[in-house]
Amino acid sequence: SKTPGMQAPRHERESNMAAYRRLIAGNWKMNLLRAEAQALAKGLVDALGGGQGLAADVALCPPFTALGVVGDAI
Repeated sequence: SKTPGMQAPRHERESNMAAYRRLIAGNWKMNLLRAEAQALAKGLVDALGGGQGLAADVALCPPFTALGVVGDAI
């Protein structure tokens, strides 16, 4: 049994990596107005082809003030 808080041996961790999916996250803080944030989100969706067939998950992290318009854009 493993000791709580201890990492598994390297060979066990590497063999489990295939089960993980990569995540790419974009966090743009408070640098854009709502309309600019919406345009950026729409542009990302278009550039990524709607996210179909990507090798990684994509997360957008807009500021609180732009959550609504970015949500509408994606």
